[in-house]
Amino acid sequence: MCTAVRIELTDPVFRIDLTDLSHITYTETGDIDGYSSSLIDFAGGTLLGVGYGEDGGFKAEVYEKAEGAVLPVAAYERPAFFSEEYKSYLIDRENGLLGLHLCDFAGWEDVYVLLRFDGGGIAPVLELALEGRGFPDRTRACIAEGWLYVVWGEESILAAPVPALA
Repeated sequence: MCTAVRIELTDPVFRIDLTDLSHITYTETGDIDGYSSSLIDFAGGTLLGVGYGEDGGFKAEVYEKAEGAVLPVAAYERPAFFSEEYKSYLIDRENGLLGLHLCDFAGWEDVYVLLRFDGGGIAPVLELALEGRGFPDRTRACIAEGWLYVVWGEESILAAPVPALA
């Protein structure tokens, strides 16, 4: 659960443990710059925040639960617009992958970015240029047999091998 203060662009994140309903517990991160529009269980028991950085651009941040706290482990930021629709994200927990359609502030170019969390950092492993302007909310992607397939726009489909899976 996130309780962002959008005016200040800070985000205290709480992880609530409901495994024992007679003893519900939570841990707090403290304030983190930016705020998450989605919080997602991710690779190796981590928590993935997808949202906005201090500058209002895209930010993906991975957190891990430590003794009595939730701590940031890695972050990726880019000056871009993105979809807040969870169903438009490609989430591969087993391989630590996050894919989504971004619209860069500079140049106004649409790209599909596949980020990989390797346990210590989060960085792009694949970036595909999308011709023309699209709607990030409507973009969908999947990985099949080591290939990334991206469906976007009216009838556009792109495919590329995923380096992280080779």
